Amino acid sequence: MTSWVPAAVANHLWQSTLFVALVWLVTLALRRHDARVRYWLWAAASVKFVLPFSWLIGLGGLVEWRTAPAIAQPAATFVMQEILAAPLLYNAVPQAPHETNIGRWVVLGVWLVGTAVVLFWWGRHWRPLRSALRRATPLLLSPDCDAGGLKVMSSPSAYEPGVVGIVRPVLLFPEGLVDRLSRVQLDAILAHERAHVRAHDNLLAVVHMAVEAIFWFHPLVWWLERRMIDERERACDEAVVRAGKRPSDYAEGILAVCRWSLESPVMCVAGVTGSDLRRRIETILANRLGRRLHMTGRLLLAGAALIVLGGPVGIGLLDAAARQQTAVKLPFDATERFEVATIRQNTGPAVGGPIGGGLGFRGGRFSAENITLQQILTYAYELQAYEIFGGPDWVTRDRFDIAATMPTPPTGFDPRDTPARNRGLVRALLADRFNLLVHEERREMPVYSLVTARPDRKLGERLRRFEGECGEPSKLGPLPNATFGMPTSDPSKGPQWCMAFTGVGRLSAQGTMLSDLGMILARLPAVRRRVIDRTELTGRFDFDLEWTPLVTPPGPAAPGVPSDAGPTLFTALPEQLGLKLESMRETVPVLVIDSVNQPSPN
Repeated sequence: MTSWVPAAVANHLWQSTLFVALVWLVTLALRRHDARVRYWLWAAASVKFVLPFSWLIGLGGLVEWRTAPAIAQPAATFVMQEILAAPLLYNAVPQAPHETNIGRWVVLGVWLVGTAVVLFWWGRHWRPLRSALRRATPLLLSPDCDAGGLKVMSSPSAYEPGVVGIVRPVLLFPEGLVDRLSRVQLDAILAHERAHVRAHDNLLAVVHMAVEAIFWFHPLVWWLERRMIDERERACDEAVVRAGKRPSDYAEGILAVCRWSLESPVMCVAGVTGSDLRRRIETILANRLGRRLHMTGRLLLAGAALIVLGGPVGIGLLDAAARQQTAVKLPFDATERFEVATIRQNTGPAVGGPIGGGLGFRGGRFSAENITLQQILTYAYELQAYEIFGGPDWVTRDRFDIAATMPTPPTGFDPRDTPARNRGLVRALLADRFNLLVHEERREMPVYSLVTARPDRKLGERLRRFEGECGEPSKLGPLPNATFGMPTSDPSKGPQWCMAFTGVGRLSAQGTMLSDLGMILARLPAVRRRVIDRTELTGRFDFDLEWTPLVTPPGPAAPGVPSDAGPTLFTALPEQLGLKLESMRETVPVLVIDSVNQPSPN
């Protein structure tokens, strides 16, 4: 199954849907209270569609703590963050790279067409209203009529009286309607429209129209429009009656407007005839007013709003503080350092490869030649370059030569811990000489899952289980030269080298775990993503993989590449090894450079 909807979008949609359901339950509990309270609740549900919780968490995460408070993120907030910010529903669905890209482009195209149709529909209805506003003339009302400072104009339009505009609202009357209303009826209609202006109903209507244009495919946004119109008209009805207007005069005024004009075709022009007219008239004549919300209810609603808005921001604040406290720990003794280290800037030409000109340990010495700081970091922290963020430009531009003498291993040191100890020494060198400060954090990024390609989980012909024994490198003699071909382990030969050789379009390995294969694949230009082993295959394997490196991401051959050039990496993996890479998004650890300086003099 392929997910064509980005995980972040899917996550936001289910959160907004759940929020609408919660608002609906609250409005049911407040159905006998002021309509204006319910209207604000529905408006909040509409705004939630354009305000993802992940944005609020990110807003809190932007805060930099100037001090270093010892803040531990509570377990509850960690769980909340996973619910609010992580794409829970779709991350677990594997995606084939080429299918995902095509499917998402199709979804994007359909979404854009739908948005264009909605905008065109509204534009078509807005044009006659705009034309009516241009042809409108000031309307002189009797001194007895209270317009409350609202500009009133008359237009040849046949639409009902309505407030047009947000910053400078204008009350637009159809021509001749004022003459058909009695003074008390007109005064009640004016009170209704003033209530719309005071509550900024047009502004909230525009916001919801934007929600409908963006999320036109979600049925709840159209249902929300009806709820908002119903409650805003009832709220204005209650305001008119509370202002002392006679219910019968007000109801007769509404009926007169309905008799001589048409309802406004767009939500952002607040009129007087919207919602269920019969039910409104019955409510007005019965003089049924919603109960005022008492202080306890107001405090509860205010507390709920604070939790909804402040909760994600607070989670982001705690996460930011926790990130700053999460220093990447050095393995073993953090005080262990190289005995002597020399660092010089290399002004020669750049050398390619995953770790520049070369990096290694031999004979009690560490050396790195023609290498950037970023490339050293990929070794020291076992990351790829695309998983390292921050730092000045010279981190990826300037190249260095490093020579260092290793200290004597501590008493009782296990040789199997040598790789981790070596990385710890390099990290200490970077901290001492480059004044490097880093922290680890988790970010959602595209990754690949390495899984079995066949339903029966049968392995490919070029992938076999390692039958020998991995020996200690110090006891195996010289490192063998790079050779290619299907490795064949032989238990009768005793301990053997367990390692992998890589070349142009070739990967050959003996006694290698599939998690190591994932790390090797992640460095290839065709992949350049973290590869997570999810094959559930344990133990070590021999394998030989060949592909055409000229074609990088999966898809048609690049221009100039012959059609018989050979399989791409994404094709060769299932054909030769019985494995495949599936694209997905996942929260993974990355390294962030907080500060760094050019190396100190020797």
